Amino acid sequence: MKRIDTTEILLIVVLLAWIADMNFGRLSVLDCVGLGSAVVFIALLFFISRRNR
Repeated sequence: MKRIDTTEILLIVVLLAWIADMNFGRLSVLDCVGLGSAVVFIALLFFISRRNR
């Protein structure tokens, strides 16, 4: 199983903090980009860790 390095942990923390700070009543384009990148990053981590088993 692949170990998550410090850069990936920092990116996860920043994305989660950004999502927690969002106003979901009125999302901007930048908020949608942040949500999309968080979903893609988490999916990539999931598929890479499953492939390395």
